[in-house]
Amino acid sequence: MRKIARFVFETAYGPFVAWCCTALLLFVAYAISPPLGWFGIALADIMFVVQVIVAIVNIIAFFKSLVKHQCGRALGQFLLGLAGLFLFGLGSVFAFVAHGIVAHATSSGYAEVRSASVTNETAALEFAVEYRPAHPFLAEYDKCVVFPSGKRIGVWMDSGGAGPFAVYRLQTGEYYLVDGLEFDFIRNDYRVNVTNETVEMMCDETWVNIPDKTLKVYGRSNDSISVKTENGKQDVSGGTPVGDSLKSRSYIGLLHPSGRFEPGEGDPFADIIEPKWKIVNLDGGEVPFTLECRRWNGSHYYRLAFASGKRIALGTDRYIGEVGYSLYVLKDGRYHLFTGQKDVSWRSEWRIDVAGETVEVMQKDHCGKSGDLWVKIPSGATSADGGGIGISGGENGKTLNVSIDVNAEEGKATGHDFEPVGETLANEKFIGKFHAPSDDPQLRRRKRERN
Repeated sequence: MRKIARFVFETAYGPFVAWCCTALLLFVAYAISPPLGWFGIALADIMFVVQVIVAIVNIIAFFKSLVKHQCGRALGQFLLGLAGLFLFGLGSVFAFVAHGIVAHATSSGYAEVRSASVTNETAALEFAVEYRPAHPFLAEYDKCVVFPSGKRIGVWMDSGGAGPFAVYRLQTGEYYLVDGLEFDFIRNDYRVNVTNETVEMMCDETWVNIPDKTLKVYGRSNDSISVKTENGKQDVSGGTPVGDSLKSRSYIGLLHPSGRFEPGEGDPFADIIEPKWKIVNLDGGEVPFTLECRRWNGSHYYRLAFASGKRIALGTDRYIGEVGYSLYVLKDGRYHLFTGQKDVSWRSEWRIDVAGETVEVMQKDHCGKSGDLWVKIPSGATSADGGGIGISGGENGKTLNVSIDVNAEEGKATGHDFEPVGETLANEKFIGKFHAPSDDPQLRRRKRERN
C-alpha cells in the first residue's frame, strides 16, 4: 500500500495512471450494469465516486510537489492530470452512449421493459402496465396503465425496481393494484376502472382520481396528489373515501415488469394490504388504556384505545425509527408518552387524560414566539402527530392563536384548545416502555423464501 501511495503522490505520471485505471473501470462498470441490475448501478456509482477521489488525489499530489519545490514533477502532474480529466470525460461519454444502447435494446435486468402482456391460458386482464425508461442509465421507469382503446394514464414511477403488481378484482368489477410489495415503504395502491378508463390512487383514506393525459404521479399527501400532465404540473385533491371498497376482493395474481402474468389463488398479501391493529405490550406495568399499532408504508402507526372504545391516533415513527414509546405518570394522574429516544429535536410527546379520554400533543417551540404548548387532539382523529399545528401571534403582545387540523373519521377536524407545558412534567415517574412489534413484511417474505 505504501508503494502504491508513493507511486501516486511522488511521481509525475502516478496520478495519470490512476486516472486511466479508474476511467477504464468506470467504463466497464457502466457497460456491465444492465445484466447486473441494481448492483451494476451501485458499482458504476462507486466507480464515479472513486474517480472524484482520484481527482482530489491529483490535486494533493500537485500541491505537494510545489511545497517541496519540485516544479518539474508538479508540471508533469498538472499536464497529465488534464489529460486524465479529458480521458475520464471521454470514457464517461462512451459509457453513457453504450449503456443507453444496451438499456434500450434488452428487456432483461433493469433495462427497458416491454409493455406488459396481460393474457395467458388461465387469466385475462383488461388493461396493461407499460414501463418506459425515464433515465438513460439508471433503474428508473415511468409506468402507465394502458387501456384497450390505447388511452394511457401515468402512475408513480418505478425507481429502483418496485417489483410486480399484485392484482385483485373488487366486487364492483374494478381492479385493485398494489405496487411495491417487495418494498413496503414505497408502496402505492391504485383502483382501475376499465369501463370508464380511469385510474385512482389511494392517499391514506381517500381515492384520488388521476387526471387524463397524466404522464406521471410524483407527489402524494394525505388526500391529494401531484401529477405531471401534457399540459404541465398540477395538484389534484378530493375524491371518494376508501371505506369498505376493498372488502370482499379476490386475488387474481401477479403482473411482473417483464409482462408475465402469474395467476394465483388465496390472498398471500392480505397482512400487508390491510394490516391489522395490534396491541403493544407495556414492559413495566399496567395502565387503564391500550396502545395499538399497525404497519403501513414502511412505518408503524400508533393510536390510543380507552376503556369506552374511543380511539385517538398519535402518529407514526416514520422519522424517528421504530424505537417504541416511553411512558411516565404525572403528579396530577395524567400520563406522559413520548418516543423512546431522548433526542428532543425529533421527539414527539403526548399527554393522556384517562378520565376525560383526551390526548394532547406537544408543540415544541423552535422560533421563540411562544413556550412549548399542549395542543388538544380533536376526537376521532385518524392522524395527529403535531404536524398539523398552526401558530400565529404570541410576540410583541399579540394574541396567541393555535389550531390543529387532523383527519377524522367524519372528515377534517380542527381544534383550538391549548395549554402551556410549563411545569406540568415536573416530578413525573417512569412506568415502562412500549416496543414496536417485529412485523416487517420484508422479514416475513424472507422467512417464506427460506421455508
